[in-house]
Amino acid sequence: MTELRYAVRVVGFFDHASGRENGRQRWRRTLRRLSRRFKRNRFVYAKQPCASHLNGAIYNRADNRFNLYGNDIEVDYRGYEVTVENFIRVMTGRIHPATPRSKRLLSDHQSNVLVYLTGHGGVGFMKFQDSVELTSQDLADSIEVMFQGNRYHEMLVIADSCKSASMYKPIYSPHVLATSSSLEDEDAYSHHVDYSIGVYIIDRYTFYTVQYLENEVRDLETNRSMTQYFDSCKYSDCLSHTGVRTDLYEKDPSRVKITDFFGGSRKIRAVNEEIEFDDEWLNSDPTPTTGFTSEALRQFERVEAGVDDSLKTACVLGVCSW
Repeated sequence: MTELRYAVRVVGFFDHASGRENGRQRWRRTLRRLSRRFKRNRFVYAKQPCASHLNGAIYNRADNRFNLYGNDIEVDYRGYEVTVENFIRVMTGRIHPATPRSKRLLSDHQSNVLVYLTGHGGVGFMKFQDSVELTSQDLADSIEVMFQGNRYHEMLVIADSCKSASMYKPIYSPHVLATSSSLEDEDAYSHHVDYSIGVYIIDRYTFYTVQYLENEVRDLETNRSMTQYFDSCKYSDCLSHTGVRTDLYEKDPSRVKITDFFGGSRKIRAVNEEIEFDDEWLNSDPTPTTGFTSEALRQFERVEAGVDDSLKTACVLGVCSW
């Protein structure tokens, strides 16, 4: 059984006037509740929060003043750090060796990875910062790099935007399950407006899927399936058809538990034998975990500064490893 589960959540657009993506913080909190035992989530948030003018809080319902942007919210990439290049680097692991662990996706061949993309989208793209686009082919190639590098065991891709089914259409890597809030020829719609701030604060797909998770998936022992999750946003509620792609995924989604992607657990093995650490071990330098020597790090920095382009190798999608 796969024990490690990771999530990469991207709010890709920058817009002070809209509150719908703020409501998607509710989706984040629900995921955190199910995976609260460990920190393996990477939250990429491009926009400045559209907060209430009363107290700087963010709400997902006009009738429920529950602040979604409290002190416990951790954002790994924010503002203008959220770029297509950085997203691809996080996915593929091709990042600077000095990058802290909080900005890395430390997945491996035993990891179930959930990728959640939301923002303004169209056929075959999703916008980053209102000026740059992540294309569906970029996403597909990034997932293939992850597969070739043994960076996931199974993957769930959720695209939440207008025409979002087009984002997973070019994916060709195995063991990938995908879903979307709308089909390729449909728009995704808002749920309700908060008149105190004058904007829509949550979209329909987020509202109904998170409502299902909060009501039906109360703990990691739940037996609810991925098929039931896909059916949680009906057309009569969402006003768009939920897209699902299963041809790359060899399992029957009706027999796959929701918590295979939306929850996590950690195995703890008790060690009964006595372990002694001598002075030599305690005084020794820790072994580098990045695999880069100091000379390689200096070369990397020279390339980043544009001093020596000849050192660049293995470039994929414009993102190079060293």
